[in-house]
Amino acid sequence: MAAPVPPMSEMSSEEQAVLSRAEDADMARDQAFQEMSPVGSFSLESLNILVDSLNNVLPIFEVDEPYPTFEAEIEDGPLPAEFVAAIEMIRAAAMDAGLERLAPDLSEASDDTALEDAAAKIDTLAENQTFRTFLRTAISDMEEPMAEEEVAVEEAEVSDEEADALFAERL
Repeated sequence: MAAPVPPMSEMSSEEQAVLSRAEDADMARDQAFQEMSPVGSFSLESLNILVDSLNNVLPIFEVDEPYPTFEAEIEDGPLPAEFVAAIEMIRAAAMDAGLERLAPDLSEASDDTALEDAAAKIDTLAENQTFRTFLRTAISDMEEPMAEEEVAVEEAEVSDEEADALFAERL
């Protein structure tokens, strides 16, 4: 669990600058997802079918918090940026796993059919052993501390003349 962030008044100017840059990066990320959010008319039923599929796969990503269900349809409007970001996370993982044909793509979504297609792909990914193994490996690789590799260096006994000859060959 991350330590709480101290109040700005208790931070050094360096810490404040880092926090400010992080906030700027978060805002830029949110803006990018908002800009890539598809616009269309989506029924409550189709939105929540996709939410159910998303929530079925989130535990594989070790995300404990389920995405909340929608309470109203979206009529000629964009999908929420956080929702698009979650679906994009799944799409990117599917692409990285070499499962491009199963990667959900909302970039052109404008109606319920696109949402239901994305839900079907996510449901398939949730059961796909290759995808699950890929994620398990990727997550465990991220969690392992970076161990410094120990390299054994053999000391070769080389005479001065042999060393000079080797250097001469390289020139």
